[in-house]
Amino acid sequence: EVVPLKALAEMDLYLPRPYNVVRRLVDEAFMAAGMVPRVLAEIESASTLGAVIADGLGMSILPASMAREVVQAGSAWQSRIVEPVIEAPLALCQSDHLPLSEPAQAVKEILLELVAAMPGSLMASS
Repeated sequence: EVVPLKALAEMDLYLPRPYNVVRRLVDEAFMAAGMVPRVLAEIESASTLGAVIADGLGMSILPASMAREVVQAGSAWQSRIVEPVIEAPLALCQSDHLPLSEPAQAVKEILLELVAAMPGSLMASS
């Protein structure tokens, strides 16, 4: 099931605080659409947020992985937001002065291969 962002304009939302990357992306998407999210409360705790949603007090906009956890843990459902799609950039970070262990190096190589193979990857040409 999908939902356009404009359908959420009048919905009561529970979102993280403005410094959170997800919140910044949500605020930017609403602003680009000429809307302001109707935020009832700012909640950082995943368990508290899940309880609020399961109790029917409102909705939230979450990364897909967290939304799946909330749905599996209680009586909630999820829809993918379209028009616009909200995407978060990710980064792989490691120490610049300590070497990776052999298992960590193997994981890094696998991750880099997977990312390079993704459509639209910035690593595809490197």
